[in-house]
Amino acid sequence: MDAGGLFQKRKQKLYVGYDHYADGLYYEGLRRLYSSLYEMARDNSLERELDGDDAEGFVRRAREEALDGCAGVIVLCGERTHLSKFVDWEIKAALDRRLSLIGIILPTNPSLDQNKPLLPERLGVNFDGGFAVICRWMEIASAQVDLGSRIRFAMEQSPERIDNSLPLRS
Repeated sequence: MDAGGLFQKRKQKLYVGYDHYADGLYYEGLRRLYSSLYEMARDNSLERELDGDDAEGFVRRAREEALDGCAGVIVLCGERTHLSKFVDWEIKAALDRRLSLIGIILPTNPSLDQNKPLLPERLGVNFDGGFAVICRWMEIASAQVDLGSRIRFAMEQSPERIDNSLPLRS
């Protein structure tokens, strides 16, 4: 009897938050690049099933359902991600669960300069406080930076550094 596949290590599940309208191709690229190592999850049903203004309901459902089994959250930071209430709500739910948080700066990000990309405010606060980890898409896509090592580093950060005090974006 061949045991092929029976003893394979289970892939870590990562939730990916992004602007579904503008950055879907980057989500697909990330999934293609890392599907052999990670299970990439996203949830677009929450915004369809819930009233678009029910922030608390969205966060609760994300916390209880969409993020279930996830080891961390990746936020793809493109041109309009910093304006998205849904991405903010996903980050809030992830931090409520004390999940690791990684931001990937996309080439479409309208950075004020190379050292100051536009981030969702909740992600930026947690990066400044030493909890979230940030890297650039081009470094990940070209393998200059190992996403796995960034994920491991993010998972090692103390949840005591989490700042989830900002009001929910509306």
